[in-house]
Amino acid sequence: MASILTTVVIFTTFFFLEGGLGDRTRDLAFVVVATLLISLVEATFILPAHIAHSRALCNHTRRKNIIERVSDKALKTIRTKVYGPALKFVIQYPLIGIAVPLALFIITLGALQGSLIK
Repeated sequence: MASILTTVVIFTTFFFLEGGLGDRTRDLAFVVVATLLISLVEATFILPAHIAHSRALCNHTRRKNIIERVSDKALKTIRTKVYGPALKFVIQYPLIGIAVPLALFIITLGALQGSLIK
């Protein structure tokens, strides 16, 4: 909730900009602030009521359809064979976990400066 309100405060400052920049950002700020506030109301009041009446909270066991079974199996496989080992590696070697994204960022900046990416 704090992050949403912080973002709302930042975007409300766009309403007070003057000149051409203020004219262009005023509509953007309105859309972002309105969307965030409506989302906050939805998440705070409406969504809990929907969840309280959800069938997901029932203890009735039902057989999953083929799509649910296949997606569950795929997610479990990815979790155990890809994500788990990668997470263990990054925990064991944190310097590499920081160096690789940093190197990719520097390469991207170089590609932008070299006009490889426009």
